[in-house]
Amino acid sequence: MKAFNWKLVGILTALCIGLFYLCGADFLTALQSPIDFNEVAAEEIKPGVRAEGEVYAILDQFAEEESWTERSDGSRSAKKTSKKYYIIPIGEQEYIGYAASSPNFSQCNKIVDATFDYLTGTTDMIDAESIPVSGKFVKMDDELTKWMVEWFQEQEYFGTTDEEEIKAYIIPVMLEGRAWTTVYVFMGITAVVLLIDVAYIILYVLKRSKASKAVESEPQGPAF
Repeated sequence: MKAFNWKLVGILTALCIGLFYLCGADFLTALQSPIDFNEVAAEEIKPGVRAEGEVYAILDQFAEEESWTERSDGSRSAKKTSKKYYIIPIGEQEYIGYAASSPNFSQCNKIVDATFDYLTGTTDMIDAESIPVSGKFVKMDDELTKWMVEWFQEQEYFGTTDEEEIKAYIIPVMLEGRAWTTVYVFMGITAVVLLIDVAYIILYVLKRSKASKAVESEPQGPAF
């Protein structure tokens, strides 16, 4: 009987753990029924909740994320803006962040301008095409929350610069889009790899048990 292939089991197990580490949170969220983020109450807006809807109003951009590639010679590529963070209204009178990817930068800026025109009375509606988003709520980190608060302070949007008063209107949550089809594919790959791993272990145990029983049942010669 062949020896147990620890290397194979180790590779398969490591692959399962790696995939679940990278996508585990999204795997669990993908199993939920989505809620419309334009129709939820503040208490329903929590990290890990699957959400979808139309971003139709944006106050402004309050931060952005840049990315670049570090080369082996110590140099690096030019910086690219990979994400921009915007403030969107939600619930009754609350605000959260929206993490926009580069394909939506231009439309987000148009919505910002249209929202400003509406708030200042220039127009009687937000005259810009909304952005459909299918994703989830994630916890906003402390630095981004701080920058959002600072935006409201600088603009005196609520008629105050008091941090605690402003925080009463902010839910420290970010709306992020997700490619759920990709998540489902990775879920399937993880499940298949896990099944192969478990099946190999079970088959080995069964074959070993069968071999042991065969040895025990072999006829013994006469004892002298």
